[in-house]
Amino acid sequence: ERTDIASEVELASDADVLNQWYKRFKSFGNGWSANGYHLFYQGGLIGVSTGWNSGYDDWEGVCQQLVGLPNGYYSLKGLMRGNAAGDGKWNDDNMPPYHNIFAQNSEETVVRSVVGHTDSYYSPDYGWYEWNPNVWQEHKTGTIKVDDGKLLIGGQSSMTANFTGFRLMFYGTNPPFSAMIQEDIDKVNAAVEALTFAGDKKAVADLLAQIQLPLADAAAYDAAIAVIVSANDYINKANAAMKAFTAETTYGELGNTYADDADASEIIATALTYVIGLGEKETDTYELVDPANAAANKLSEYLALYTKAKAFGDANVNAVLAEQVAELKAAYKEADAIQAYLDELALPYNVALFASLGAADASEAAPVNVTGILVNPTFENEAGENDPTTGWSGETPTVNEYGRGNAELWNKAAFTLSQKLAGLPAGKYELRVKAIYRDGGSVTPELVEAYKTAGSEEAWANHNAELFMKSSDDNDAFSYIKAVESIGGAENSFTEVVTAYDTEDLGDGTVNKFPTKIQTLAPEGSGTEPTAEYSYLAEGAYPFDTKLTIGEEVLYYPSSMYGFYQWCVKNPDAVANKVQIEIAKGETLEVGIRKTNAIGSDWVIFDDFELYYLSGDKFQETVTDIDEVASEADADAPIYNVAGQIVDKSYKGIVIQNGVKSINK
Repeated sequence: ERTDIASEVELASDADVLNQWYKRFKSFGNGWSANGYHLFYQGGLIGVSTGWNSGYDDWEGVCQQLVGLPNGYYSLKGLMRGNAAGDGKWNDDNMPPYHNIFAQNSEETVVRSVVGHTDSYYSPDYGWYEWNPNVWQEHKTGTIKVDDGKLLIGGQSSMTANFTGFRLMFYGTNPPFSAMIQEDIDKVNAAVEALTFAGDKKAVADLLAQIQLPLADAAAYDAAIAVIVSANDYINKANAAMKAFTAETTYGELGNTYADDADASEIIATALTYVIGLGEKETDTYELVDPANAAANKLSEYLALYTKAKAFGDANVNAVLAEQVAELKAAYKEADAIQAYLDELALPYNVALFASLGAADASEAAPVNVTGILVNPTFENEAGENDPTTGWSGETPTVNEYGRGNAELWNKAAFTLSQKLAGLPAGKYELRVKAIYRDGGSVTPELVEAYKTAGSEEAWANHNAELFMKSSDDNDAFSYIKAVESIGGAENSFTEVVTAYDTEDLGDGTVNKFPTKIQTLAPEGSGTEPTAEYSYLAEGAYPFDTKLTIGEEVLYYPSSMYGFYQWCVKNPDAVANKVQIEIAKGETLEVGIRKTNAIGSDWVIFDDFELYYLSGDKFQETVTDIDEVASEADADAPIYNVAGQIVDKSYKGIVIQNGVKSINK
């Protein structure tokens, strides 16, 4: 409502202009120009925004060259909001975005609001295009000496940032350094009171103890400022960790889920007791939060497998479960220990599962579908919602914007998207997926003709995307994902798509979903005008299929996620891919999609992973091996009482050995 409040303020582009703000920016080799400087009113304040994504080795800035200053000591204060993507770190070199305010004298000495390249450049509290005034944070440089009346001041960013409220502080020729630093110490001490963990409070106190008052000179003051920055950086990290401390909530949810299972409830109670006690000791710091969250998430994964494994009633499975459950009840386990339990349980569980599916009769002619051991193979969760991440690691795909949960990776460097399956029976496996690869920004008649000349994916020069299965570096099988040039339809795969919905709560727990915006192909020559509900698009326009005339033939190729979905429904064989591998008993198998090279705007889109088992003879050998190992271990297997404690054979009462309950009298 106050867009005209700064209409008289201009930012020059000329760095030679004195005593006036100017913008410093660079142009990018990719055609983008960082000319996005503008004044805005947000969070209750007028500010300036730098350009977008300037790159770590250079920076965008708003600067002012001051002249005619009294000689002496200065510092700069300012309000800043720094924007960063994701976790605030670059994807390629893992360096955090670079936001600060600075002052530079004629000798090119520079003082900044942040020392070094630390996570304090980024705060989860920074909002982007947020009206909340609390997203502004005050930044302050150290002191800098001016001998010729000149000082360059401003704000800079390697990503993009907002700046306002600059205040230049003059301290004369003999500043009160001790009083100046005491203000910062008081602010840090106030922030320490809000910390949760005793170890974090001690860590900051130890940092502040490095500052010895009174300060003798400017060098001592600048050293003290560096300590203040380190203390604030620590506090920021601790606060961010506590905001992400989800372990207690996770255990609460698990407690509700497994309330009817006495063993699971006791396991959860042991873990929850540990988490509730975190932070009480002076050795407990925020660095324990991520491991605690990881352990909680891994226990959730374990209990899901534990529940399925227990249902088989298999002696081998029960023997493993009995030992693991007793240990999990007795003591808190970190994520790596729980993963070891998962790995140990995997083989007997998978053998029991495969047996229930008829794996003993599996063959190449009659493969057994074991897709159930894959996690999230359709990129759609149990509630029918698109889910691009559960179960998968590596590059994060995007899910279908208009339809069901197929997923895509567009304009990416070389990547891997996969999941690992531990403890599999020996034998041959086949991985299938519906997928296509487009080698560039579009499919063209020239590329289609070149592909036809090549004759296959193996001979095609641009076959960068692979469906793969891998148990080791020496056992890595793959097939090239079908090129989009390999398919082509005689008509559009769809002619209408809903792009927006409204919902109506019917009050009985159900929600009615109905379309509000629809894109449709306009009837040729109809002159149909668009309406509020309907956008009319010509053939070949996104999201509809690309239309190509090749010789005398007109062909259509999918160009959108919804178009690919329609191909999966109407032409599943055209987008079918598969690869086979043979592995030894108990091996871990990595399965997924990878891209070996980067082509600008290329596109991998996929859905419906399936896994099949093809080796009944190898499965029977695996079962025999496991039974022999279990039989050898029967007599020496640990004996537990009902409290999960290991006892000897003289114990009287109910005991559990190899997963079987009995009574010693």
